[in-house]
Amino acid sequence: LPHSPPPQVVIKPAEATPFTAVALQHLAVQAGIPPAAIGVVTSSRASVPAIGEFLAADTRLRKLSFTGSTAVGKRLLQQSAAT
Repeated sequence: LPHSPPPQVVIKPAEATPFTAVALQHLAVQAGIPPAAIGVVTSSRASVPAIGEFLAADTRLRKLSFTGSTAVGKRLLQQSAAT
């Protein structure tokens, strides 16, 4: 199988509302955006910190946008400061 490029946008929705991001991805495809352009990462509450840490440490990530608590925002800022 050929390597596919990573998604241009990765959405990690709140664990309580994952279907909003899945619906957004579906609507984007209907609008003509290639399916692989948007990646949706859903998770349980227990795996949220590990996913945030993984995304913040990824050097391919050029921008991180976040909506949530100040405490989590500070944590993501600290984790991504070195990349």
